Amino acid sequence: MWRAEDQEVREETDLPPSRGLADYLEARRECGLGRMLANLVLEPPDPFKPKDRRKAKKGFVITLLTLVALTAWFSWFNLIR
Repeated sequence: MWRAEDQEVREETDLPPSRGLADYLEARRECGLGRMLANLVLEPPDPFKPKDRRKAKKGFVITLLTLVALTAWFSWFNLIR
């Protein structure tokens, strides 16, 4: 048997799944790829100073500098010389 409530539910679910996911992620600002990458590279935010910039994690900076040095070393001995 058809009911008015069924029609309301059907209208709400007519959206494509990608739109529903996009709406969900827009409503929750702590989710998302950009936030995940920022949390991977930056120190946790200070809850008492929310406007301060977040510093890079020491491990990330050391890894990045090591990769740059290895790339420069490889380039010097294999490509430039």
